[in-house]
Amino acid sequence: MSLLYSDEALDIISEQTINLLFTAIQKPGKHSGVDVAQVVADPLPKAGITIASGKLATAEIDLPA
Repeated sequence: MSLLYSDEALDIISEQTINLLFTAIQKPGKHSGVDVAQVVADPLPKAGITIASGKLATAEIDLPA
């Protein structure tokens, strides 16, 4: 699978049901990986979501529950 810009990921998410999401916090595009995760978490609270980062501490952001 290739690297998706956040905008491309949001397009795919709007067209399909997502059961599992793995995203980086910092993504190219207009939105962060946290923004992408929130779009999945809001309508699908049971979806598995993993957010990874090599640069930011999670204490710096508000992750979806």
